[in-house]
Amino acid sequence: MKKLISIGLVSVSVLALAACGKGEESSKGKEKGKGKTEQVLNLSSLTEIPSADISLNTDAEGSKMINSIYEGIYRVDGEGVPQPAGAKELAKVSDDGKIYTIKLREDAKWSDGEPVKAADYVYSWQRTVDPKTASQYAYMFEGITNAKEISKGEKPVAELGIKAKGDYELEITLEQPIAYFDRLLAFPNFFPQRQDIVEKYGKDYATASEKSVYNGPFVSVEFDGPGSDTEWAFEKNPEYWDKEAVKLNRINVTVIKEASTAVGLYKNGQLDQVTLSSELAQQLGNDPDYQIDAYANTSYIEMNQAKEGSPFKNENFRKALYYGIDRQSYVDNLLAKGNIVSSGIVPQGMVKNPKTGKDFTEDADTMIKFDKEKAQEYLAKAKKELGKEEISFDLLAGDSDGAKKNSEFIQSQIQTNLPGVKVTVSPVTFAVRLERTNKGDFDAVMGGWAADYADASNFLELFKSDNAYNRGKYNNPKYDKAIEEAVKNGTDPEKRWENQLEAERILMSDLGVLPLNQTVTSVLRSPKIKNLVTNSAGAKIDYKWISMED
Repeated sequence: MKKLISIGLVSVSVLALAACGKGEESSKGKEKGKGKTEQVLNLSSLTEIPSADISLNTDAEGSKMINSIYEGIYRVDGEGVPQPAGAKELAKVSDDGKIYTIKLREDAKWSDGEPVKAADYVYSWQRTVDPKTASQYAYMFEGITNAKEISKGEKPVAELGIKAKGDYELEITLEQPIAYFDRLLAFPNFFPQRQDIVEKYGKDYATASEKSVYNGPFVSVEFDGPGSDTEWAFEKNPEYWDKEAVKLNRINVTVIKEASTAVGLYKNGQLDQVTLSSELAQQLGNDPDYQIDAYANTSYIEMNQAKEGSPFKNENFRKALYYGIDRQSYVDNLLAKGNIVSSGIVPQGMVKNPKTGKDFTEDADTMIKFDKEKAQEYLAKAKKELGKEEISFDLLAGDSDGAKKNSEFIQSQIQTNLPGVKVTVSPVTFAVRLERTNKGDFDAVMGGWAADYADASNFLELFKSDNAYNRGKYNNPKYDKAIEEAVKNGTDPEKRWENQLEAERILMSDLGVLPLNQTVTSVLRSPKIKNLVTNSAGAKIDYKWISMED
């Protein structure tokens, strides 16, 4: 039975553990008989991994894994710039911006020693857009020639605009220029997959470490099942083309949902980094190991507007809810420093006006502030239109310490400020929450989105009526049209910007989704960790270059 750290022996009293300090040296901290630090990184995670399949992964934890054990055409460097990885040089782009010619490095290998070939990228991309795969990220390929029609089952996968020109050259054809396409080439869902391996394991592909092969800096070990396994690890990949740059020999990851337990393990030297709950972030903000990682993201409440009898179909009820939640109090009292109230679905600080340099949120000007009186006015209208004096719904939420407290605060705000509205909270694991939202089995859900690439479209496209991520089934033809116009105006930055602003304003006018806050991740991080790369968009953490040093 594998066991990475001894959770059961650790007291959950953070203050008691903190008083003890780090006197107990981790058994993995030093090489026996030597003075140098062992190249092993011990981490905690708040959630299990729902999927380790490149085509099916949708969450941040899965992206961390995939970015560690696989590699695509580009990899984002420490400055946030995509650099050649699986490619041996930057792509050559045609004058009209539609054709990318990519030379692949011939020394790239899979973990079983087989070469990584152009056909592996072709197969992977075709598999993701194939409607039989049911990938929720298929929409990200829609700018590639025929991808949209293939996803709808209107054309065969062979007509996707990616071709192998020999073993080590790719030609990619786009419907229209995509300003952020180089960033997509570094994103996990665009990584290669081996057709023979996928077909060998079938439905069990990537469900365990031994059921895939890897071309990244590390290989997966001890991963036993998506959605259920609470311990897994990565080991250095001896076949990786750039293995000399990889210093870590092993990364151990353990799911620990009680943040206080994780902090205790950190203080005892059994973990090198832990993510803090908002409460602990406030308590430990002056700890010398306290750090904040800022990402482009928005947390929000999504409402199921397709469910029969759903009160969320009523616009006045949606507005009553939003005006009735004191989000500033939520940020100030429950969340760590650095969190801010969201003014819309697109986060602050991610993109700027191409002409004036103003932030998207400033240009959109869609901030809605807490107003109890206005909330109750909207509620009165909603009750009349719905023919109900009492309205109840269930709020699906996470089961970690922080998630439970956050959802309970929202529950209290709604029930206190909106008489006659009753909210139950259902805390579940991340995998269950993802499964239920994908199936439409929810009333409302606490969720969020972190940027895959630094562009407003990555957030706005989520709520198009035909997007798989539009789980609440918000639908406004004017919104869809604004998004489509932004795509058409891909070569005109100023027109595209106005289209995106229009979409944001429509969404916030309808309150098709209820943005809450823009989060930061608060961590305790050992000073022994050197050369950690974090990115505001895409794979949030890259372990490739880390070394452990005293």
